[in-house]
Formats: sequence, C-alpha cells, structure tokens
Amino acid sequence: SKKLATRVLIITFLAFAIGFLWVYVFTPALKTGVLLSEFAKEFFQPGSMFILQPLQLFAEEYQVQKVTIPSSPEPLQADLYLPQVKEGTRRPATVMVYGITDPEADARLAKFGQMFARAGIAVLIPRFPELEQGTFTEQTVRQIEDSFLFLREQPSIDPGKVGLTSFCVGASLAIVAAENDRIGKDVAYIYAMAPYFDLRTLGPAIFSSQQKIEGSWRAWSPEQYDRARAIFQNALLQALPPADAEAIQGALTRQDYVATDNLASLSPDGKVVVRILSTRSPEELEQL
Repeated sequence: SKKLATRVLIITFLAFAIGFLWVYVFTPALKTGVLLSEFAKEFFQPGSMFILQPLQLFAEEYQVQKVTIPSSPEPLQADLYLPQVKEGTRRPATVMVYGITDPEADARLAKFGQMFARAGIAVLIPRFPELEQGTFTEQTVRQIEDSFLFLREQPSIDPGKVGLTSFCVGASLAIVAAENDRIGKDVAYIYAMAPYFDLRTLGPAIFSSQQKIEGSWRAWSPEQYDRARAIFQNALLQALPPADAEAIQGALTRQDYVATDNLASLSPDGKVVVRILSTRSPEELEQL
C-alpha cells in the first residue's frame, strides 16, 4: 500500500542518515573536515564573527616555545608550536619554510602555527636570515636541513612523521633540501605551494615582465614585482666574483645598465649578468 511504501522510504532514509552520521561524526573524518574549514575561515577571513565555533569542540591546547637550532654560520632562532602531548605519545610535525618575509612581522605565519598545533601537528618556524634579507644561497638549504633534523630529535615528536611545509621561494629551497642525502630518506612529506621550478623560464619572465603562454609572450607582473626582481637580481650577483658584483651593483645604483668603462673588465659571466639586467626582451633573455 501507499502507507507501507512511505514507511519503508522513511525507514530507509533514516537508516542512511544514521549511517552517514556514524561515519562522519563519530570518526576522525568530521574532525579533519571541521579543522580544515575553520582553518580557512580564520586564515582567509581574520576577525570574522561566527555564532558557531565548531573548532572549539576539537581543537587541542598548545604552547609556543622559543628554541635555538644548531646551525651555521650561526644558530637559528625559531618558534615551536607544540600541541599538548600525553605521556608515552608523540606528535607529527612540520618545518615551515616561508618565502621572502619577516616571520616576526608576518601574522600569517603565526596563524599557520596556531592552526596546525590546534589540529595536533607540531610546527617549527625558524628564522632564516637570508630570506629575511631578500636573498638566498645554499646556506639557507643547509639551514632547512638543520631545522628538520632538530625537529626530529625532539622527545615529543614522532621522527617518522616529520615533513616540510613551504611557500614561494622557500618551497623551491625546501624541495632542494628534501633531495639531499642528509635528510632525503627521512622526510615524510613535502608540501610546496607556488614554488619556482625552472630559472630558465622564470628569469626571462621576471626580468622582462612577460610570461610565455601557449608560445606567446604576454604582459605579466607578479605580486610585489620590485621585490621579486630584487631577489633574483641578488641571486645573480651573489654567484659572481666579488669584484664583478660590486661593479654591477654600482651601475645599478646609478641606474646605468649599459657596460661602461667600469664594467669593461668584467668576467664573461659578469657581462652576461649585465645583459640580463639591461634588456627587457624575453627572446634575448631566453638565449642568455
């Protein structure tokens, strides 16, 4: 009858709903979903007001420790966001490798640390001197490795569940660090957001303000273009002999990019760098 069919339909629906709730409410899946949604809300909409705060149902207490990481040429200062650890247990963890920024002034890094820690994941945010100064060399790669090894050695951290979370220029450096024999076999994962993969394509784009899309060059200006150009300009100068770098830097200061008498004695590599910095032609930059 119609009544019987309706009852069967209602019972079926209720059974399905109960099963759905059992899977997604009484298992870690709900916790993960809530934490991710709350993370997005707090990170991308700071200061927003919501009547419901489901994160409070699942968030864990944490503490922030000031730590010193053995490294060279000098120890690194860092913040360790550490969830509460029950006796006999260890936490997964990640090293945060940011881009060109000041971690003390960038509130976004603190938010990342807080949200990961509230989700039960320890976060180490070192201060990388070169990245703070708008440059990078192999020194920063070694310091990423030192930070990773330091984090794995902490008694409250599970050494088999430590990875790298990285962004922008820092993501490129983190990928390089993770490939090195010193830590490569122990990195549980690497999360790299917006890394630079190939200087042969990035260089012409940065220095010409154009990018190649489907074979054609189109106008392009990344966020904070002047800063991005300065970063890669510094990287090129650091690869040169000191005398070359000083002469070219002087020409840049005078806004004179043409090889003058002072630049005539540059090494072949130095003269190539001058051409890179003085041309806006992406085709010419590709050839260099």
